Amino acid sequence: MNLWRVTQTPGAVHFGSTTAVALNPSGCNQPYVGRFWCPRKGWFSDRPCPFRDRGECDTFRRMAGTV
Repeated sequence: MNLWRVTQTPGAVHFGSTTAVALNPSGCNQPYVGRFWCPRKGWFSDRPCPFRDRGECDTFRRMAGTV
């Protein structure tokens, strides 16, 4: 079984066999085919996350209990 994976290397995000320049070091909100990658959820969202990076998201989640 082949799985389609999203991985990161320094400066790049790999969506299966497609490679894009990373917009930020955490990969948050990396656009791909009209969706935005969320590394915390490990899935795509239909709109960008309001947080600047994964650390900001995690801080909010700890303070508010949910995102």
